[in-house]
Amino acid sequence: MAPQTRRTIPASTESLWVKICGVTTARNAAAVARCDVDAIGVNFFQKSKRFVDRDAGGEIVAAVHSASPTTACVGLFVNESASAIVEVVEHCKLDAVQLHGDEVSEFPDELREAGLDLSVPILRAIRVRTRSDVAVAADTLPSPDALLLDAAVAGAFGGTGQVLDWHEFAAVGRLCHRVPVVLAGGLTPQNVAEAVRVVAPRGVDVAGGVEAAPGQKDVASVLAFVAAARQAERASRRRDPDGVE
Repeated sequence: MAPQTRRTIPASTESLWVKICGVTTARNAAAVARCDVDAIGVNFFQKSKRFVDRDAGGEIVAAVHSASPTTACVGLFVNESASAIVEVVEHCKLDAVQLHGDEVSEFPDELREAGLDLSVPILRAIRVRTRSDVAVAADTLPSPDALLLDAAVAGAFGGTGQVLDWHEFAAVGRLCHRVPVVLAGGLTPQNVAEAVRVVAPRGVDVAGGVEAAPGQKDVASVLAFVAAARQAERASRRRDPDGVE
């Protein structure tokens, strides 16, 4: 039997991609990885309440890969240098990179030039207020492997728990054909089904909405989040198997 591969980014032909972001300990990360999640986010932004250093990050990645060979580990970076990101990716054996700052549009190319392996996808987080923000990003960014939508909050780079106006972004996951769209921003086990139904993203990303404390995920909440998100996506596919409004 061929080995199962890690789902580092969402794909249009597969089920909803679910990422749990901001895990801070190896033990908690392993427990979360067993909850049928596709990816776990490891936050390397020093000003974040979910920050981990590269040694802790390496322990988290090893724990996740041991607990679930199909779960990917995504490193989150904010305005870090290309060389520093590549060093952390290689040290920790990360599966993907998430850019969550004000990186210029050429930065993904800089990462590749600095030595980031072509097998490591790049997810570009954009802080949005309106639907047009997504269209501009999709048309101008240099082909990221996925776009992650987060709520724009002045002075913050994400992780605020601010909920997007989902109806403003209705079906944006289907309209942004060039790259898959991942929805973040204030998602919880209680609201993720409605978010999936309205926005039709290819993936969802949650941090604070499943936490017992910052950086410490509540496994029961993670299980409830995953179940609600996947059930909503399956229901949407039954209603609209061709993905057409």
